[in-house]
Amino acid sequence: MRDIVIADRQYMSTAEAASLWNCDSKDVSAWCRKGYIQGATQEKARKPWKIPSDAIRPMDKKLLRELLWQILEKKNDSNCRMDLSIWGVSNKNVREYLSTLISNQYIATTKENVDSMNDIFLTRKSFEILKRHTSKDGDLSDVMLLTSECAGRFAGAFCLLLLGD
Repeated sequence: MRDIVIADRQYMSTAEAASLWNCDSKDVSAWCRKGYIQGATQEKARKPWKIPSDAIRPMDKKLLRELLWQILEKKNDSNCRMDLSIWGVSNKNVREYLSTLISNQYIATTKENVDSMNDIFLTRKSFEILKRHTSKDGDLSDVMLLTSECAGRFAGAFCLLLLGD
């Protein structure tokens, strides 16, 4: 990756950020315009964006789906860790993304603080994002809810390992 150094701070281009974050450079430019990338600057309109090389990838639907699938897919392997490196998300930032999922009601926990959660489960909102549609009467089937609760309890134990509690 080619970093641009300005006043002892390293920056990357939208193309480099897109490559790092596994997304399109148009998405990165849009995130910069909307202020979603902290520290991104542009000298003038229509000039390239300068994105801090340590910037955190904003959460979009693609990353949201990946997070939810990784939570749901965790099997009985206590050594598993969430791997979001393909999305440019470091392990140190996973906690922040999980907090975002909780605050936006994509996942729920039986504890109030993400640092001490014992159980975590996907909500109905998560299943809608994952394209697991509700039945004709608008309710999730009992099987889907039971699956969510069981997977959630396992993922909760997994998150405890991940978060170090």
